[in-house]
Amino acid sequence: MTSTQSRDPDDLRKHLAALKAAARLYRRQPDEARGTAQRVAHVLARLGTDSGATGVASAAKQLIEVADDQAQKALKSLITKLDKQIQAISAPRGVVLLVEDDAALVKLFTHTLTQKGWEVAVAGTAEQTEDAIRTQKVSVIVLDLVLPDADGRNLLLRLKEDTRSASIPVLVASAHDDPHVKAECLALGASDFLKKPVKPKKLLDLITRRAAPLPVAEPVESEPSTRLPDYARLAKALKAATTEKRTLALVGLASSSPGALPPSGPTIEAALERAGAAIAEDLGDRGLVARLGTEELAVLFHDSDTGEACERLERVRGALREASEDGFDIAVGLATIQGDTDLEDVMDQAGRLLYLALRSTGERVLCDARAVPLPTVKILLAEDDALTAKLLIYRLAREPGFEVTHSPDGLDALAKAEEGTVDLAILDINMPGIDGFDLLSRLREMPRYADLPVAMLTALGSERDVVRGLELGANDYIVKPFSPTEVIARVRRLLRRSSRVR
Repeated sequence: MTSTQSRDPDDLRKHLAALKAAARLYRRQPDEARGTAQRVAHVLARLGTDSGATGVASAAKQLIEVADDQAQKALKSLITKLDKQIQAISAPRGVVLLVEDDAALVKLFTHTLTQKGWEVAVAGTAEQTEDAIRTQKVSVIVLDLVLPDADGRNLLLRLKEDTRSASIPVLVASAHDDPHVKAECLALGASDFLKKPVKPKKLLDLITRRAAPLPVAEPVESEPSTRLPDYARLAKALKAATTEKRTLALVGLASSSPGALPPSGPTIEAALERAGAAIAEDLGDRGLVARLGTEELAVLFHDSDTGEACERLERVRGALREASEDGFDIAVGLATIQGDTDLEDVMDQAGRLLYLALRSTGERVLCDARAVPLPTVKILLAEDDALTAKLLIYRLAREPGFEVTHSPDGLDALAKAEEGTVDLAILDINMPGIDGFDLLSRLREMPRYADLPVAMLTALGSERDVVRGLELGANDYIVKPFSPTEVIARVRRLLRRSSRVR
């Protein structure tokens, strides 16, 4: 374990100054000098041991244990060792890449980091970030979630899929600490999630702890909350798989009681960890279990078709339900991986079946060949851009059970919500009549829509819009331009967390 304190040269310089003062005092007051030196030596022995500075630790212990007539010599040896250690750690520590378009934050963080020996590179866009990764040896990345040219979550995914940056720790900084966004970022490979405004000292401490040694080490590829593999490792395992029969399963948390919501809050981490461990134990070396998001796992089966994978997961599910004391269950959607199938495509297939399984009051483990009756989900789409609306309506209408009502005007959307029933809303921000924020506020004022799942459509770089929407009660945000597959995945996640259409 590395001690943050022992790696700070300023702290060590204070100890060095105290030792040098004791050395000067030795001729006049040897007893007091030795007492001071030994107190400092006790601190350095502990710090040296914790941080791996064995030379300092050994010299400090020698000063503590040595006879009086050898103490002055031992003190000089410790001063020499400590001085060399300070010189070693005062060298540039590495490069911190700040992915941030706020000039004031960049200035503040740059000042703090350079004062402590870090070099700082700045990227204001996703494109500049990927250029920096190609041209510099980066130790740590500090990533803003809302950028002028990309959703930070998508950039995080690309960084973790790129072999040049997969092992670099990424600290995500967001102006809103929504638990679902946080869980999603950690599952995508982020090392930490920080809520803005971030105190410079806290950021410095995290960077010091997370800094990757140079040259870059092998990626850890595990999600910190559950210690399960993350998305990057899942993608790598899929590419490396050579067996003909491969199956991907998406596993979601559910309640064992029909109509009840799945676990939430701290319980969800324990439930995911328990489910992941049980599936991994059953799999052995025939597959991989990874965490995907707030309440999802992905399971890659090697040398198993969907029927075999279905039987294995039914068996694990039964064992989990018998052992459960908090009423949680799992639901599963399985899809066959054929040839060079793209991971996003096969996850979309499995995600559709997982959605069906979570809605089902009977079957909870579904593969390609099965189907279940599904209640209609009424979606309100408030979007004034005709092309965007057409794309969303086309993609949403392909989903089983989805019924879309479109309005290009905020007041018209409000009237339709008042007249009918809405199970989920997708709201653009800039619309005629009333904007998306006002529409969201008015919907939340209606008791029947207090828990309505809402996703806000926002433009690239609009962090203020994202924060305001989440603070007004939005459950998620979708950044334009978007992938239709991404929209469907986010809609499914929102519906899985909702009790409105169970």
